[in-house]
Amino acid sequence: MALLLALVTVSFLVAVTVQLLADVDRQMEDAAVMTSMVRQESLMLSGLSLAQAALYGDQLENKVDSGHDSWATLGKEGIEVLSDREALLIRVEDLSGRLAINALQLKKKKELSKADQEQLEARQQALHQLWLRFLAQERFGLEGSEAAREVLDGILDWLDQDDDTREYGAEKGYYQGLEPGYESRNGPVLYREELLLVKGVTPKLFFGDGQHEGIGSYLTAGSDEDGTINLNTAPGPILQALHPELSEEMVQAMISYRQEIDHREALAEPTWYQQVSDLPGDIVLDKTLLSVVGRRFQVTVTAGEQQGRRTGVGEVSRAENGAQQILHWKVQ
Repeated sequence: MALLLALVTVSFLVAVTVQLLADVDRQMEDAAVMTSMVRQESLMLSGLSLAQAALYGDQLENKVDSGHDSWATLGKEGIEVLSDREALLIRVEDLSGRLAINALQLKKKKELSKADQEQLEARQQALHQLWLRFLAQERFGLEGSEAAREVLDGILDWLDQDDDTREYGAEKGYYQGLEPGYESRNGPVLYREELLLVKGVTPKLFFGDGQHEGIGSYLTAGSDEDGTINLNTAPGPILQALHPELSEEMVQAMISYRQEIDHREALAEPTWYQQVSDLPGDIVLDKTLLSVVGRRFQVTVTAGEQQGRRTGVGEVSRAENGAQQILHWKVQ
């Protein structure tokens, strides 16, 4: 009996020891993971600071934003030395080259003269036509201009502050009748994915599918945007929407032109497209919709080893005086 009790005691102690060792190993692994996460978050914040420094330094050099600037060429070379264990990748994108959702509802100022008000309304109509041409492109899969008008009217009704329904739009009566029902925004959107609540904006249209692109990646939800397009950074589909006679081949010629380092100085004026040899001389873009300056930038920072990377995405606004503001920052 004594021998049996001794064997049971030894077995119990061995089991406890094994469990203790397993707990210690698990705690050490958890500690290593936490250490790695803290290091990665520090690296991501460092990457964000580097992007802000590049944006500030570029503004000191010139007042024009293009793919030749330091913020646009900020890559992994020289960044990996910040850590001997983990890589740091930084990507900065100019959101001023995208379509600003909230700019569709331009704010009217009472102190403007009648002539200025008329000019503002004409510019707003030009912006609406730009959106219609953008939405009607075959790449997004909408069937005809009427479908594009339905989407645009839905967005405009979502943004405006009244309850007057446009021809193809919808107001609170439509949204409250859904299951489940909800209120329309009747104001600026807070984030671009909010458009998925709007009549006519389907997940297929927003995100795309195997056959068509989505419109979501070409939009921005900044509340301070005036709707002008940075001609130096706008992607192809937005460039093509600037004029009804622009073809994909012409747009590619424009992109090739602005990528040439020898044309960097020409990009200081939004009329540089007139120097592209493949563009007909009778194509004139609406200058009230054009810009060559970036005001809002998306910063994407990835830190970590190949088997354990984390990514932070944020937006930075930059004023003419160089002041910057981090609008949001999220670690995915």
